[in-house]
Amino acid sequence: MILRACSLFLLCSALIFGGCARTKPYELELMPVPVLLEGKEIKANLEEELQAMPYTGVLFATDRSPHGNSSEWPFYSESRGHLLRLGLAEIDANIDVSEWREFFADSFSVERKQRYLLTVSSVRELGVLPESRAPMKLEDEAETSYDQPEEFFRLIQDRFDVDGKKEVLIYVHGYNTAMEDPVLMSAQFRHFLDYRGAYVAYSWPATSRATAYFKDLETTRYTGRNLRILIEALWKETDVEKINIMGYSAGTRVVIQAMHSLALLNQHRPEQERPRLGQVLLLASDEDRHVFLAAVADGLLAQLDQLTLYMSSKDGALRILGLFLSRNRLGQMGDPDKIREEDLARIRSLKKLTLVDVSGVPGSAASRGHAYLRKSPWVLADVVAVLAGGLWPEERSLKREEHEAVWSFPQNYPEVVLGKTHTESETHKKE
Repeated sequence: MILRACSLFLLCSALIFGGCARTKPYELELMPVPVLLEGKEIKANLEEELQAMPYTGVLFATDRSPHGNSSEWPFYSESRGHLLRLGLAEIDANIDVSEWREFFADSFSVERKQRYLLTVSSVRELGVLPESRAPMKLEDEAETSYDQPEEFFRLIQDRFDVDGKKEVLIYVHGYNTAMEDPVLMSAQFRHFLDYRGAYVAYSWPATSRATAYFKDLETTRYTGRNLRILIEALWKETDVEKINIMGYSAGTRVVIQAMHSLALLNQHRPEQERPRLGQVLLLASDEDRHVFLAAVADGLLAQLDQLTLYMSSKDGALRILGLFLSRNRLGQMGDPDKIREEDLARIRSLKKLTLVDVSGVPGSAASRGHAYLRKSPWVLADVVAVLAGGLWPEERSLKREEHEAVWSFPQNYPEVVLGKTHTESETHKKE
């Protein structure tokens, strides 16, 4: 019976997530423009700002094992590397250099003139974090020079010095994912967030095979420590003021574990040694709700400004997983009428926790409801609003009745948010 249930779940996973072994470099299509940025005007001095950037690629951290010569595709394998390696990846948008202004304008259009496929053209490893080393050498540990990653932190500091925004966004991907995916996702968020601050793609050793879900779940427990080590290193080695984190799907397990361990360690640290987390976003989370609540009970929310949890009742992947494990997942939106009044009161009392229902918004049904981060212009707009300004839900045009615990998008969300954006733009011009 158990074997049959496992086989059924793996079959469903394959149907929902797809995926197979890769034989060519990974490509990712440019995500739709967030609705609040539709038709955005390009700055007159944008070219000068881009030229002033200390580097053009995206910084990454990975505990994958190198794949032969890591500077050439496929760069890193799906195996655990037992070290946290830091580096810089260069992005190719497959456009001519002379067409960059046209690309920028088109990227903020709803109806684009063409599809833009992003790829990672090269990577350069900058060193490893020595704190990530295991207490003893493991049998499958790759040979490495253990170079110190001073250049990695210097590039981040240089980025701070250029625009003055001393914030880092760490993006953590889900399962069944290539090494390049978080790099390309980070590049897109950087683009839509006006290239402000620094961005680090966290690439844990997920397997590019849908049927490897349970293998990857064990790996999320393994890699959570390394994410915590990265956060601590950023706080120690740079002048960062806030570290923002975005986790997607199984990647939310990594984020929650890292933040939970930080919360426990911070109880015994002086305040100045506690990394300050800003905005933390969890989307399509497959984590157990009780595991998350246990972390909250241990002080997870005390170390951050706001945690935004995106939920959907249309997420087919989480629904199947919930049935298989006999427990609803963190990213599932349940029936609000079945929530007890005392539980509603407790949720509302957690001022730093924002729950957002994305069920039914445009793009929320993509990939059987599990890909709204990549496909929904409404969700992307809310993510941008959170990361760009640290806004609270009422400031982001979301709505919630007095007796409710979950925020939602109004039906006329595009008109409301675009009208608000245009009003603010005109105000800034007058000032």
